[in-house]
Amino acid sequence: MKIFPIHTQALMEFGYTEEESRFLYLVATHSGSFTCQQFLKFIQAKPGKRSIVFARKVTEKKHARSKEYLRNGRVFHIFSRNLYEAIGRENVRFRRVHSTEYVRTVRRHIYNGSIDTPKTPRSIRNLPMPRWLGEKLLKHRHRTHGCPNNYLFEGTSGKPLNPVSMCQRVLQPALSALGLPRVSWHCFRRTLATWLSERGTQIKTTQELLGHSSVTTTLDYYVQSLTESRKQAIDQIGRLMDPNGPQLTVPAGQLVQ
Repeated sequence: MKIFPIHTQALMEFGYTEEESRFLYLVATHSGSFTCQQFLKFIQAKPGKRSIVFARKVTEKKHARSKEYLRNGRVFHIFSRNLYEAIGRENVRFRRVHSTEYVRTVRRHIYNGSIDTPKTPRSIRNLPMPRWLGEKLLKHRHRTHGCPNNYLFEGTSGKPLNPVSMCQRVLQPALSALGLPRVSWHCFRRTLATWLSERGTQIKTTQELLGHSSVTTTLDYYVQSLTESRKQAIDQIGRLMDPNGPQLTVPAGQLVQ
């Protein structure tokens, strides 16, 4: 991603180094959140004084606030209007302070029973959720006597439930009982992407929600057109071209060559 010198210089005027300014610009124009590990990876440095100084700097200048997550470390959220204004992004939605009660930060994933960092930096993201869903999850935690420091869905060993096992033992039997096709958890991601597209959500927003590194991945592998939408699209064009229907006058300058 190209960073214009004017933006780097604007952030340096707050007292940041050039490397810190470039990193802050990338964070501010993407998710709005970061960790010290991401900063160290960006500047290609080992843990130590540089990350500590940077973390202290952004908080003391009141450009970011942070929150500690068990197993995930400290996550910083940039909220300063002055900082966003300096790079011409004062209206970016990340700047708004969200209620952390119904916003979750994705910083780990489970694959083949192993807990690890996500595949790409874009996968580390904030996920807002509907209030009704947040309330149901809190009730589930209370019902299972879980505490905020535990996994929301965990086994007797204290480890997260195995997604593959839960799919086979819970999800697929439930689908069969309802007379629905047997699918995997991945189907829910595709369904979300398709529903968002059907409701006119910008593809960039869908990409960020799904944590894809490229919009192409979202379009090619996740967003699917529904049969009804395809019918409606053809019906609209059919009505325009129907010789027995209302005549459409198109200025010559607007014709597609």
